[in-house]
Formats: sequence, structure tokens, C-alpha cells
Amino acid sequence: MTSATRLVRAGWRVAACVGLVAIAALARADGTEPSVPPPPELGAWSPLDTIFSLPPVEVRGEPLRRRRAVERETLASAVIVPAAESRRLATPAELLGTLPGIELRSLGGMGAFSTASLRGASGQEMAVLVDGVDTRSPFTGEAMIDELPLAGVERLELYRGGAPASLGAGGAAGAVNVVTGGAQGARLSVGAGSFDTRRAGFSAALTGLRDADFHLAAGLLTSDADYRYLDRHGTVISNTADDTLRLRRNADLEARDLLARLRWAPGAGRYGGRWSLAYRYLSRENGVPGTESLPTLATRSQRSGHDWRLGWESPLLLGRAELRAQGFLRRGWTRFLNPLGETGPFLVADETRDRLTSRGATAGGEVTVGALHLQLSGEARREGFLPDNLNPAKPDEFERRRDARRGEAEAGLLVARQRLLLVAAYGAERIEDNYYGPPTLPWLPALERDRHVARERFRRAGLHLRAVEGPRWQLGIAANVADAYRAPTLLELFGQDVSVSGNPALRPEHGAQSDLGLRAAVRRGELAARGELTWFRRDLEDQILFLRNSQSSVRADNVSASRVTGRELSLSAEWRRWRLRLARTTLVARDRSGLAAYDGKALPYRSPARSLLRLGWEHRRLGLHVEREWRAATFSDRYNDPDRQLPAATLWGAGLNLDLTAALVLSIEGRNLGDARIEDRLGYPLPGRHWQAGLSWALGH
Repeated sequence: MTSATRLVRAGWRVAACVGLVAIAALARADGTEPSVPPPPELGAWSPLDTIFSLPPVEVRGEPLRRRRAVERETLASAVIVPAAESRRLATPAELLGTLPGIELRSLGGMGAFSTASLRGASGQEMAVLVDGVDTRSPFTGEAMIDELPLAGVERLELYRGGAPASLGAGGAAGAVNVVTGGAQGARLSVGAGSFDTRRAGFSAALTGLRDADFHLAAGLLTSDADYRYLDRHGTVISNTADDTLRLRRNADLEARDLLARLRWAPGAGRYGGRWSLAYRYLSRENGVPGTESLPTLATRSQRSGHDWRLGWESPLLLGRAELRAQGFLRRGWTRFLNPLGETGPFLVADETRDRLTSRGATAGGEVTVGALHLQLSGEARREGFLPDNLNPAKPDEFERRRDARRGEAEAGLLVARQRLLLVAAYGAERIEDNYYGPPTLPWLPALERDRHVARERFRRAGLHLRAVEGPRWQLGIAANVADAYRAPTLLELFGQDVSVSGNPALRPEHGAQSDLGLRAAVRRGELAARGELTWFRRDLEDQILFLRNSQSSVRADNVSASRVTGRELSLSAEWRRWRLRLARTTLVARDRSGLAAYDGKALPYRSPARSLLRLGWEHRRLGLHVEREWRAATFSDRYNDPDRQLPAATLWGAGLNLDLTAALVLSIEGRNLGDARIEDRLGYPLPGRHWQAGLSWALGH
């Protein structure tokens, strides 16, 4: 029996014991709940705040929506509201990077290719959704964080340790849900900055149009990104004799984003429920600059896509039950141009154009019966990836397809005078891939073979206890235990051209994860503070890694196991005009493969520690802030060569916000004021000292 299995079984025993205690408490209750006054407000949301719902929730008005909010407390959740955030010049990806537990991995610079890791997990294990639709690539299994909407974002929701059943997402490590829309009115923002960076955003929301409301948002971001960086000429980091500053070229970016949504609720939802129709278009064109010592001059990438979504929901029984369904269609194209043969295994000129599709439907329902809340959700989707070589031209290939069916049931029990919340979930997923093998000769098409089928079951249990409640003090405890698994991606199963070989014998990754958190809030006089401290652990078996199997190709295989433990701390405090925000993450990620060369060593590109401290001062129309980010040294290879370790770094920033009028705000921000020459998590150089300025105009909010 593996340690991961023992951890899961121990967690289920604890959950079962707590459940029996809760049921006994429910049996002794007389069914009446006293009215409890709401707690004092502890300040506005900020990027580092964790949402706490420690007081009892009175089930009135819309019980289902209130119960969802309470049950998400069992997951270590955080919410960012960009409109209420003084740092208005950050993209959604940059705002997510300020939260504890999140690591962004990119090619460096604003708007560059970016993925995210949550608590040391791979990017495939974190679901990224826009209004409930998963945006992960059907080919790589990862979501591009830089493709999040540039404007019209109402809030960003982060869930660590799993995803709630109401989202219907398969993120084993957690999920990010981007909710678009907002209050009625219009908002316009324009900005400029270093390296010829320009940005603009517009959003408008109209309500009351014959039981309908309309939301429109558009964003534009361009940058030359031609900053100077430290070129080590391919030598180890400890050798500084040949280090020079070089101007970064071929890193320019042009990103466009458009989002339109119509919601219609005839008779305020009493007749036919509530309908929503949404469309999103995105386009990204950028250079691929290469690594610090091997820059490129002409390699380009183009990405574009269209998303359609039709949703329906119908509240029943005075808001105590609800049915919902949603259909979606996503189509995207990726074009890669390498006219000078600067990249690739053979360094020859090539050009590819790949098509990605994802279509499917989700359905679900939920009901509250006294203290019990039941949810059912299901999803069916078909994903496809069709590669196309334009230069040199190749015969037509089979489309890589994946058919997935997923179902999940979740139950929540709110007992002990609404002080104890218990949640348990169980689900299953079946994935079928049309595996095909490589051709006998390179110029022949591939041959379809037996399909690859994977079946998985997953469980999750959690609790949230409001241990202490009072007019000045609040203390809560949250704990979770869950299965962790990930099915192989189409890239890992099928490969891509000659550089990545397919492996149909891959097994899904398996493991277990758990966390325990303490949440507190206090208010005394003019001082208001709240914070959260969470311990987490994650064990993974049959981990999939890419290994070199020839001079010019790699192949995925189940060759490793890992254990990740760590702590997350978030703290916010307000006193008179002062605002303090602190986020800190410590991480110990170890290889447990049993191989002598790697066992016990740190996993690459997992920062062992990171902290972000922000101090602000606000007075009437003027707001000032200073920010300090610290990153620990990080290994960049599996062997943990000290000469290849990315050094620790400290980044300083500062800025101001000035309300020119009641609706017009000027923001100026300086970043990396110490001009530190550092690299991103994957070793790509980041810009030194730079600045941004912007104007934001809001009407009717």
C-alpha cells in the first residue's frame, strides 16, 4: 500500500467520523435556527484578501446561491475584483500571480505565453474557466493564462485543493473561474508604458431591456517588449565573466479580445427560466524570442479563436431548487512560422497550422432540503486537434480526438446552528482517444489503431467550522481531503511530428491531496484585520515526464513520483488611511521516483518560497502604495545542479492613483525599481526597471 493510498484512507476515516458527529447533532436539533446579526465589514476586497463567510448564513431570498457561497468555504478560495483594486494597470494573469499558491510560468514580459501552477502541480491539473467554460487546450491540456479577457472582468475566483461541483470542472489541483460582466454602466481605460506598450479596454452593461441585459467588452494590448536583459552566452549562472546586456528582439505582441453576452429572463425568470447567449473572439500575434543565449529574429506565432455558449437555468420551489444546462463550442487556430530554421530538432525552415476544437454540453441540478444541499452535474464533450504542415507539405493527417464523459454528485450538510459545514463529493470520468500509430515511412499518413480508454473515479470531502464568533473576533477552521488524478494529454499520447513521440501505454497520474486552514478576523476600534494560514500536502504516483529517447525527440513516460508540502499565508489589515497586504507561500517539492540520481531532490521550476508585501495609504482622492516581492532561488533542472539554479531576487514597485473627477482616475506605476536582472520560472528573461500609466473612466457605476 502506497503512502498516497494510506493518506486517502485516513482522510476518509476522519471525514466519516466528523459526518457521524454532525448527523447526531442534526438529530438533536429542533429545526429552528436563531437569528444572528451580521458581522462588521472588514474592508473592501483586494488581490490578497481571502473571502471569509464566517457568520451564519440566513437562508432567505435565494437559498441556493447563499449555500453555494458557504460551501465554497471548504476550499481555500480567494476572489479578486479588478474594479475595486487600486492596481488597475495589471492584466488578469498578473493579478492571479499576486495570490498565494500560484506560480506563473511564461516566456517573459507582459502578455507573453503564460501558464500557471497551483501548489506545485502541473498546469494540466488546474482548470481555467471563463464564465464556467473550461479553456484548457485539448492538445496540451494546459490553459494559456495570457488569453484571459483583457476587459469586462467582474471578478476572478480561485479555488485551491479542487473545484466545486457547481463549476463542473476537472481541475484536480484547483480551478480559476473568470466571471465577466459587472454593474450597469460603461468603463473605458487607456494606458501606455515602457517598451512602447499600449493598452485600451472598454466594457458596457445595459439592464432593464424588456427582461434582458446586455454586456459588451473589448480589449487591446500591444508591446514591442524590446527591453535589455542579461545574456549569459549559454554558460552556467555562476560564471559572470562573459555576461553582457543585450536588447531583446522579436518579442513584440499584439492581443485583441472581444466579448458579448445577452441574458434574457422572461418575467424575472418565472416563465421559462433565465437564458444566456455569449460569444468571445480572441487573437494573439507575437514573436517567439527564444532563450536568453539563443535568441531568434523571425520566428512567429499566431493564435485565434471563437467561443460560443448557450446557457439556461430555471429556479424552482421558491429558489430552493434549480435546473441548468449549457452548450458550448470552441474553435481555435495556431500558426507557427519558422522561416529561418531557428528552432526545432533539425533547425530547418518550417510552417505549421493546427486546428483545435471543443464542443459539448453540461447539465446539472441542485436542491436544498433543510440542512442538506444536493448537487448533480454531468458533462459530455468532444475535443479535436488537427495538425497541418504547410512547409514542408505533408499528407493529410488523422484528427486527434478525445471523447469525455464526466459525472459528479456533491452533498453539503449545514448543522450545529449553522456553525459546521460538511461537504462530500463523488464522481467518475471516462475518456476515449482515437490513438493512431506513426507511419512506416515519414511521408506516409499515420494509421489509426485501437482506441485508448481511461476510466477514473474521484472523491472529495471537506469541512468548515466556525469555532469562535463574536462582535470583534471570528475564528474558522477548514479542512479537505481529495483524490488527485490526471489523464494523459493528446500530446503525450500521440506526439507531434518527429520532435515528440507518442506513447499509447501511458497510465493516468494518481495521488492524494489534503489541506488544513485556520481563518481569523478581528476588529478593534479603527483596526480591522483578517488572515488565513493553510498547510497542504500532495502525493502523486505514476507521474508523467518527457524523457529524451533520441538525439532529436522526446517521449512521455510514467517514470516518477513526487511529494509536495507547503504553507500559504494571506493577511490584510486596515488602520485609518493605511492598508497592508501580505501573501507568502513556502513549498517543498521532492522527487520520489526511486532513481538514485533524482530521488529526494527538488522538482525543477518550483519556487521554494515567495512573498509579496504591499503597503498603501489612501486619503480622499489620492492613493499611494509601495510593493516588495521576494523570490527564493529555484532549481531549473531535475538533477539540481547548483550552477543552473536561478538566483533569488527582490523586486520593488510603487505607484499612485489620483481621482481627477468622480469618474476619472489617473494611475501611475513603476515596477522593478531596483532594476534587477532576473528570469522567469522557465528561465526566460524579465524586464528591468519600467513604468506604466493609465486613465480609467467609469460612467453609471
